[in-house]
Amino acid sequence: MNSDLKEYLDANFARIDERFVELEERFNKGLDDRIERAETALLTEFHKWASAADMRAKSHALAIRAMDLELDRSPNEFKSWGTGTPGFEPATRPNLSLCELGANQSCPGPS
Repeated sequence: MNSDLKEYLDANFARIDERFVELEERFNKGLDDRIERAETALLTEFHKWASAADMRAKSHALAIRAMDLELDRSPNEFKSWGTGTPGFEPATRPNLSLCELGANQSCPGPS
């Protein structure tokens, strides 16, 4: 092979190698930017969901605590259900709502 041809090929291959390095750097930078945007979007949506789920969990915990307090407050009253005590027959048991127990914050105020 003659030396001119060898120099020509070496120069062209070096130029092609440089171009591949530039393309790889551009691709990796673009990929990093896209990954960062996707991660940010996913984290944002997760925090929105987690915040709402946390509020629901706290609301449920409050309701359960209110019901526990109500049950602890008057155990004798609940024991008398169905024993012939007036007003506490099985068909006429009081139906207390979470609003009446004060456990639901979204209930309307007293009328």
